[in-house]
Amino acid sequence: MMITYNNNISPFTQQQEEVCWQIPKELGRGKINKIHIRPGLELCLVSCTLTKELMFRYKKHLPLLLFTYNLQGEYRVRFADQQTDTNHQGEHFGEFYHGQCSSTWHLLPCQPNKFVSLAIYREFLDHCTDNKLELPEIVTEYLHGSNNASVSFISEISPLSNEIIHEILACPFTGIQRKLFLESKFLCLIAEHLAHKDQKYN
Repeated sequence: MMITYNNNISPFTQQQEEVCWQIPKELGRGKINKIHIRPGLELCLVSCTLTKELMFRYKKHLPLLLFTYNLQGEYRVRFADQQTDTNHQGEHFGEFYHGQCSSTWHLLPCQPNKFVSLAIYREFLDHCTDNKLELPEIVTEYLHGSNNASVSFISEISPLSNEIIHEILACPFTGIQRKLFLESKFLCLIAEHLAHKDQKYN
């Protein structure tokens, strides 16, 4: 993931498993954290209020699947195979399938932006299939390359997911305790989403 405003914004702090970008004063206030959870899983925490638009991209190492839990704010997103941006605002859950397409995201100014995103890469999904874990059909299609077009679904955030997201944003720990706490919550969100998907289609 690359964050840009005129030029790339350099990380404010960087540890082995976590990168933190502090929003420059000329752009607003707040921060964006990207945390490597385990191979194939990446967590992004956004909490900022902008005075100017901020852009970030998934360009090279693309996640197959991206979940966004938007609590506040507004953003636009465009995939490389689309002609126009799609606009998303207010509290919602977004389920985005990248396929082979890069994507560009714009965080919009003049209001608080608060959301959590889960990026799921091929490495994690390959591990699931190697261990004979059953994945939803649409995920399997992207994993095996039978579907490469970008697609997205927008819905309400479930009450349980909302509770988990607030626990993530309020994480009181540092170091290895923080990593373990966030990893457990990340996996809870995936499990809750899969359970919700099963209920929806069964």
